[in-house]
Amino acid sequence: MERSGDYLYVVESEASKQLYIFRILSAPATAPANSTGALSETAVYRLEVPADKTPLDPVERIVGGLSTELVGNVVLGAPLKRVRIVGDKAFVISSPAYAFAAGPSDLTDADETQPPTLFEVDLRDRSNPTVVRSSRLPLEEANDLAVDEKHVAVSGRGSVLIYELARLDKPKSQIELPQPYGLSLRGGVLFVGCAEGLRIFDMQQPPVGIGSYACPPVGSVFVGQGRAYLCHPERGVGLEIVDVSKPSEPRKLGAISGNRDRVYEGLEQPVDVEVRGNLACVADYCFGLKVFDVSNPARPRYLGGHFRFSRWWKVVSFRVCTDEDYAFVGLRAAIEFVKLPTGK
Repeated sequence: MERSGDYLYVVESEASKQLYIFRILSAPATAPANSTGALSETAVYRLEVPADKTPLDPVERIVGGLSTELVGNVVLGAPLKRVRIVGDKAFVISSPAYAFAAGPSDLTDADETQPPTLFEVDLRDRSNPTVVRSSRLPLEEANDLAVDEKHVAVSGRGSVLIYELARLDKPKSQIELPQPYGLSLRGGVLFVGCAEGLRIFDMQQPPVGIGSYACPPVGSVFVGQGRAYLCHPERGVGLEIVDVSKPSEPRKLGAISGNRDRVYEGLEQPVDVEVRGNLACVADYCFGLKVFDVSNPARPRYLGGHFRFSRWWKVVSFRVCTDEDYAFVGLRAAIEFVKLPTGK
């Protein structure tokens, strides 16, 4: 899921396996949080296919509020993992290594055999997005995707593949790493979360390692304003904030500690993070969305959360992205739009 301009791009992995494009029209005035710290939900869209709908019409508004419309969609027919936007193009990866069972009757793509694939989608007509090309990825599974104006990077089991944006049929280079996962591309520098912590590469050909930060295994990575936010997928470890303004010398600025309490300034299992201004929006796998003020990274301050306990919520690809006012939370078969706190 990614917000770009007035549009929200969402990939759906279970029903018709599509890329959806929503246009956000206006935002209602909504109280950001109540006295318990619970943030206000302003809209929910269900993306699974109800029994009385056709497979090509799975979107259903459950909660209204935020003025939003579905502009277009395209069926990609694979279990989709991540979308990134560059200009008028969307890049999407799929991966068959996607299965989660909440119970015996709730398996997801357990028998999926399609190979990991990289898709390029033309967005010039958002009402009719079209697949320009697709390329099979030489990976057993695809974990994450990062794109800039020159390169496409895909992480998978044991390696990160680097493609030139103009040529997706064959990787230009490959970086071998232990269990690489989260990726971020900023200013010609690639940040990779892996089993050994954070690794940093200059994106010349071939990529050259220029820095590293040793810490527990890292999942998702967000880099912005000279900081890297590292999600530790192991339960109870939390999230670290690292200064990467000088990539050759990363240093720790602070952390959000691990904790297994639902309403608390800690994180049990952060699986995704995005930062807008001073607000860090974290997808905590066990407890939903949590928002922190990180203006002082040495002392992050918990501002509130939005807690979802339902079968829509349990999801391997639990994602979050933000704009100035909202967090957009991707769940198992739904999207939630959550009003952010002011931070005061």
